[in-house]
Parts: sequence; structure tokens; C-alpha cells
Amino acid sequence: MRRLLILVVACFATAVLAAAPALGGTSTSLKEVHANVYFEDGDCDSTPTIDVESEVGKVVYTLNGNVLQITKFHVPYGTSGVVIASALPGYVIVGPTEFPFDFTFDHETCGTTTGGTTGGTTTGGTTGGTTGGGTTGTGEVSGAGTGGTTGGTTGGVAGTQAGGELPFTGLPVWIPLLAGAALLSGGALLLRRRRGEPS
Repeated sequence: MRRLLILVVACFATAVLAAAPALGGTSTSLKEVHANVYFEDGDCDSTPTIDVESEVGKVVYTLNGNVLQITKFHVPYGTSGVVIASALPGYVIVGPTEFPFDFTFDHETCGTTTGGTTGGTTTGGTTGGTTGGGTTGTGEVSGAGTGGTTGGTTGGVAGTQAGGELPFTGLPVWIPLLAGAALLSGGALLLRRRRGEPS
């Protein structure tokens, strides 16, 4: 009886020793991995990004039921949700497995505002041509002279008057000559009549 009890105890001990490595292997065979997800909100130049980092074949990431690639990728403005990390067989995730995010950047505020004063360039100066050796300025009074300088201040003195006209009056020369000849003729007639009358 005693021998039988010893045999049973020995068999049990052998079974325990044989099962111990297997049990120990089950508890220690899972390798620890970390799940890392980084989020960057968008700006006026680019949309938001999600950066999934992990060694391929160890962790699977999903967003709204879709498996994500282990890389950095862009998402539309205003995207929100939760990235869930799941360890593949043989691995266990150490740390968080859920990564919520909410991109709030409003890209509608982006716009190109062009401010400032737009004005033209005012170019001033004197535009004139030379006529008969004189200069005629824009916006100035041109005289009737030939060969002299015309232009300048309004009411200025003009050059030599054109031939056949009197200065200041603008009358043709033959009119005063005719009047002078008539006066001389009339005077001569009066003198002759006066001499012919008896005293």
C-alpha cells in the first residue's frame, strides 16, 4: 500500500513537472509591443494627418472598421473618431489601445486677402514741339510770333507779329494806310481851296 502511494505521488510530480514548462511557455510566450498613434491638425496649406507607428505584423489599427496602413496619411478637415489598436497573435499591447481624436481646424477661414492701395503713377511735364525755333508748352498760351519763343505765362508778351497786321489791334496794315492817304488828300484839297479864296 505504501509503495502504491509512493508511485501515485511520483506520477503526479512527474506530470506537474512536465506541464510546468508548457504552462510557463504559455504565460511568457506573448511579446510586449506598444501602440503609437500621433495626430496633427490641419492648416491652410494641408489637411490633418494621422501617423500610425508600429512594426508590421504585430499590431493592427482600425478606424471606423477600416484597417489602417502603418504609415502617415492625410484625412479630410473636420474628421473625428477613435483609432483602435489590436495585437496580433503572439503579442500583447502594453499601454493604451484606443486613441480618440477630433480635428477642429476650420479651413473655410483660410483665404487670400489682398490689401493695400493701388494707385497709378502720375506723370507730369511739358510736352511741346519746336515751331520756327520756338517752344510751345502744353497748357500755356501760345503767341502768334514766328521764329520766337511762344508759351509761358498767360498774358505774356508774344514775339514779332505776323506780317500785314498791326500790333495790339490785329487790323490789316492797308486800312490805316488808306485812312492816312485819305487824310492827306483831304488836307491838300483844303489847302488849295483856302489859297484860291480871295483874302
